[in-house]
Amino acid sequence: MMPRFGGQVWPATEVAPNTAKSAFADSPRGSRGTAYFSSLGGAPAGQTLLCYGSDDGGCREEACDAAPGAPVPTGYSLMVAREERICMLLAIDVGNSNIVLGTLVGGKVTRHWRVATDPQRTEDEYGVLFQGLLRNSDVVPADITATAIASVVPPLTTVLHTAVERYLRCPVLTLSRHHIPDIPLRVDHPESVGIDRLANIVGALDGGPGPLVVVDFGTATTFDAVSHDGAFLGGAIAPGLGIAADALFSRTSSLPRIAVAPPSTAIGTNTVTNMQSGLVFGYAGLVDGLVRRFERELQGCCRVYATGGFASVVAAASETITEVDPWLTLRGISLIYDRQHSRAR
Repeated sequence: MMPRFGGQVWPATEVAPNTAKSAFADSPRGSRGTAYFSSLGGAPAGQTLLCYGSDDGGCREEACDAAPGAPVPTGYSLMVAREERICMLLAIDVGNSNIVLGTLVGGKVTRHWRVATDPQRTEDEYGVLFQGLLRNSDVVPADITATAIASVVPPLTTVLHTAVERYLRCPVLTLSRHHIPDIPLRVDHPESVGIDRLANIVGALDGGPGPLVVVDFGTATTFDAVSHDGAFLGGAIAPGLGIAADALFSRTSSLPRIAVAPPSTAIGTNTVTNMQSGLVFGYAGLVDGLVRRFERELQGCCRVYATGGFASVVAAASETITEVDPWLTLRGISLIYDRQHSRAR
């Protein structure tokens, strides 16, 4: 049997002896094993290949990001030479209605949570809440190597910063527009642009150049226009879909609270489907109308990203949305943190 590793082939006799049979199973959470061949002294950097050796000198390899405690195939013992720490970022997007949290490894969202924004909660309450969310998802708080916060709720910004420092005990970066020098802000008042909108733009530009439009279905529905050279040109803000649905229920005595979902036809045949049509198809029409106006002013077709809680619902009825990314803001936060971290080194 000829094991392949790093694009090269070695005879099975050159495989290092099984001197660390249980090293990976016993390794710290947040680490991964890297096998190597003694004749070369170490594996190429960045390899995630696991190599299993048997007593008869044969071996097999498996390319994967194996979880701690992954079982070793029958008849083989796992050979692990060293461990590499995996950087896990906790990104926190603080909105007016919800706080969205996510862990990211290598820029990919691995877990996520959504909790109600409550300015009355203390640092200790938020700290205990975050610990519980992590542990309930099998993430040990010590696994978090850093936290980045993007907040549009100033009274909560310091509270959350302190909560993370105290309970997760990791470095915390509270993002501001000064952390994003690469995106020109061609608007009247750059200081008033929300950090969440900038994070969305960073995330969208990571997928390709402008022109593009980002539609975020949050408490408000925001539209962000980005030029061909990656500048933020401004946009539009409309009442959020959730606000509109709540207004229908709270301001009218005969209309019920409903689930926001697309009806089968635009012409509703009862109260519920009438409301669903107005909300879903109405907001899809709002999106399509504004996007087409944006495209005329940008002088060309754009990639149109949708994110936020109602993105998937509206995108299914929209004619202009081209991509749905529910975690665009979290990915943008992660990218901003990574770039800032690289500049600081």
